[in-house]
Amino acid sequence: FPGDHGMMLIIFSCFMLRYFGRGAFAVALLITVIFSLPRVMIGAHWFTDIAVGSLSVVLVGASWVLMTP
Repeated sequence: FPGDHGMMLIIFSCFMLRYFGRGAFAVALLITVIFSLPRVMIGAHWFTDIAVGSLSVVLVGASWVLMTP
């Protein structure tokens, strides 16, 4: 806890948005969902593990975006 897979996949998605645009970001989010859901389905993680790991990255990323001129 938090789920490191979700955290790393959201970091990957944010990287794709920052450097490759919205199309790559959409594909990266799809990859995030495809890799995260089976972890929940087999019981390796609770949904909250993945949600909190992803939310922590989103919060750090949002502050970075808002504070960058």
